[in-house]
Formats: sequence, structure tokens, C-alpha cells
Amino acid sequence: MLLKAAFYANNLRIISIECCYIKHCLNEKQKIKFIANQN
Repeated sequence: MLLKAAFYANNLRIISIECCYIKHCLNEKQKIKFIANQN
């Protein structure tokens, strides 16, 4: 039971890291697009 809980907690942490990374990538793309539009 405890092992399963630890496994789920680890998966959630990995998922949240991936979400942060994806959001960061999207923000970077939007910045690039914004800079491109400025020129």
C-alpha cells in the first residue's frame, strides 16, 4: 500500500515537471513569435 502511494507520488511529480517544461517551451515559442512580429 505504502509502496503504491510512493509510486503514484513519484508519477505525479514527473507529470508536474513535464507540465512545467511544456509550459516553459510554449512561453519561449510565444516570446520568439512576439519578437518576430516586432521586427
